Order: sequence, then C-alpha cells, then structure tokens
Amino acid sequence: MADQLPDPNQQRITNIEELRAKRDRARSRLTESERKTADRLLKFDLPGSDIPPFVAARTAYQRVLYPLVVTGEALSPAEIGYLLIARWSYNTDVASIRRRLALAVRQGEVRSVGDDRYAANAAAIENLRAAEQRWFRASQPRPPMPRHPRPGQPTSRSLRDRRAPRKFTWRHDAS
Repeated sequence: MADQLPDPNQQRITNIEELRAKRDRARSRLTESERKTADRLLKFDLPGSDIPPFVAARTAYQRVLYPLVVTGEALSPAEIGYLLIARWSYNTDVASIRRRLALAVRQGEVRSVGDDRYAANAAAIENLRAAEQRWFRASQPRPPMPRHPRPGQPTSRSLRDRRAPRKFTWRHDAS
C-alpha cells in the first residue's frame, strides 16, 4: 500500500527538473548579447528595501514590470522572460510579455528605447509600491466587520426571531 504513494522528494526533484528545462528553453531563445546581459543581471544583487518583494507583484502585468524596475536597465521581452523564470521561478511566454509591455507603454509606465528594448519609468515603480501596500494590507488580520442592521430591523437576533412575520396587503383604491 505504501509503495503506491508518490515520494514527495521525487516530486520536488521533478519540479526542479521542470524548472531547469523551462529555464534552458528560455535561455536558448536569447541572442548572444542577450545571454551576456542576462548572465550579468543574474549575478547582480537585488536592491534593498526601496523595491517591494516579488511576491507583492500580484498580477502578470506587475510581474513583467518587476525585472525592469529591479534592474533599472532596458531589457528585451526575451530577457524579461528568462529573468522571470531563472530568478523568480515565474514562467510566461514572450508573446504575453510583449502584450503587457505594449499596455505598459500606453499607460506611461514603460518607455521603448528602441531595438526592441524597454525601460521602466517612475510610474512603474509607483505601481509596484502601490501593489506592495495592497499586498501588505491583505496580509494583515482584519477586525470583524460590525453588523449594521437594515432600517426597521432589530439589532438583536433574538428580537428578530420573536417578531411576528409581516403581512403584506394590497391597497386597492375604491373609486
């Protein structure tokens, strides 16, 4: 019976192997100059507390902005995809990255610097900081919501249970 259950350590190795395979596929799509840039950026230490953590980027749009903001450099969509899978284990395709970059350019959070490279503006940093605030607030325990009764309802449940049901009558005009 016990030999039928999957080994959790084997599953984890498979996930690591899947991640490695995805990372290798993303790397194979890079040009030689993009590989050099990506290798240099992978060795780069992440900035301190000025930039929110990656987990604060809750949407795919914000996750595409994240490498641009963290590195402070102009990146190609393929470089962004490779950095997302290699550094943060987030897999996405280059076509989706391009769509999100186009939206970010229209919203003024990213600018195109030519040669299919994009750089973050101050608005992208503010977007990630706002996401961090929402993430932080969502992770805090919330006090119970007070119950506000509707007008005409008693505030105590026991009073409501004792009250006789209302009868509905139609008013007819006797003309």
